[in-house]
Amino acid sequence: MKCCTTLPDCDVIAGVANSGTQWAAILSDRTNLEFANILKEPRESGMKRQVEGVLEGKRVILVDNCAESGISMLNAIEVVKAHGGIPVGVLLISGNDDAEFNFGVEYAYAFSVQLLMESAEDLGLKPKHEIVNV
Repeated sequence: MKCCTTLPDCDVIAGVANSGTQWAAILSDRTNLEFANILKEPRESGMKRQVEGVLEGKRVILVDNCAESGISMLNAIEVVKAHGGIPVGVLLISGNDDAEFNFGVEYAYAFSVQLLMESAEDLGLKPKHEIVNV
């Protein structure tokens, strides 16, 4: 919740499917803000929607688990705009202190990758490159 204080006010918390959906749902529940789900492609069944929720005229913060190149988030921002929403911020659950993105909106992340790695080491967990499949 603390990481959200650096982001602008919004009306909707939107998860970027699939990894951001559950994080956005939790955040939406905790903040009593509307929830939406942004899909990469329209569903093949049902109403064939690409957006589950109402975005028209609403300020939207998009949530995803992380961003490597930022392309998925940029695509999600375009989907929000195409559905009448106003993207105002991005929340990444984990991010790299060295990464810089140009999403055209403010962004923040809840945990740095460095912090997560330090925490894993404190717990005695080995970094991924040291894990061997058996």
